[in-house]
Amino acid sequence: MPELVWRALLGRFVAIFAGLSLVWVLVAPLYASLLAGVAAVVAPTLGDSIDRGWQAEGTRIVVLRPAADPLGRGSMMVRQGLWDGRVTFTPALLAAALLATPGWSPGRRGRSLAIGLGALAFTQLTNLVVNALYTQSRPIVRDGVTLQPGGSFAAQAILNALSYFFDTMGPVFFTILIYSCLATSLWRAAPRTAAEPRHGAARARERSRR
Repeated sequence: MPELVWRALLGRFVAIFAGLSLVWVLVAPLYASLLAGVAAVVAPTLGDSIDRGWQAEGTRIVVLRPAADPLGRGSMMVRQGLWDGRVTFTPALLAAALLATPGWSPGRRGRSLAIGLGALAFTQLTNLVVNALYTQSRPIVRDGVTLQPGGSFAAQAILNALSYFFDTMGPVFFTILIYSCLATSLWRAAPRTAAEPRHGAARARERSRR
């Protein structure tokens, strides 16, 4: 019997995830525009070294940086990619896991979705800022002309490690972490509320026996 229950839950999760993945494909460009807009507002408060030329190109977020033209024709713009919604389906994955989790009331499920997706969006904003700092720390040389001087070796090494983590393991790691925190907190609260009537009924029966 438990095996049949878990198969049903797994089937429910897969069906929800497949549907939300299609929705994500459609809304990813809009989400990228919103994320780029928030980054353009938040990033300058973290330091003057972070660029302000954020742009959304479909599902991609890029930054435009002024640089010297290697042909000596004044200045040019260097475009560097920072984030791409096409390579991450973690919003759909987290939402599907929360919707497929059994035993939650509609109110708790709605709160978990709002908190979970908000926390995931914060990690993606952090990823965006880290990638902006990392791409700015790398030197760019074309035809013997330095377009971007870059930062120190230590800064490049640290930012490279952080950027690699956020781009590869970070999306799944934060999705699992957020889901685990929400599931643990909500499942801990549920037994207490359900157990209170039983304890009260047990105490009433004990009094009647006396």
